[in-house]
Amino acid sequence: MTTEQKFTLEFPVKVGGKAFNLLTLRRPKVRDVRDVERVRQADGDFAAGIALAAVVTGLPVDAVEDMDAADFMKLSEAVAGFMPRATPATGEPTPQT
Repeated sequence: MTTEQKFTLEFPVKVGGKAFNLLTLRRPKVRDVRDVERVRQADGDFAAGIALAAVVTGLPVDAVEDMDAADFMKLSEAVAGFMPRATPATGEPTPQT
């Protein structure tokens, strides 16, 4: 099982004056998911997605918010690949392939 994944941005983001176009995503920990859930409860789903992207990339939230929207959507899909999927009938996680 992969614990990290490389992700290339089409449009680089700047952090501290340095442009980044290749990000390393790490698998979220339970504490990360718990913290993101708190953001979701306070600020909604979109803010939670931004928070989770920041956690798994190590980027500041401001940098994620400055990211190109299409890059963010693709990044969100990549991050979702780390999370277990629940089946509609049971709500139980399905094995990752």
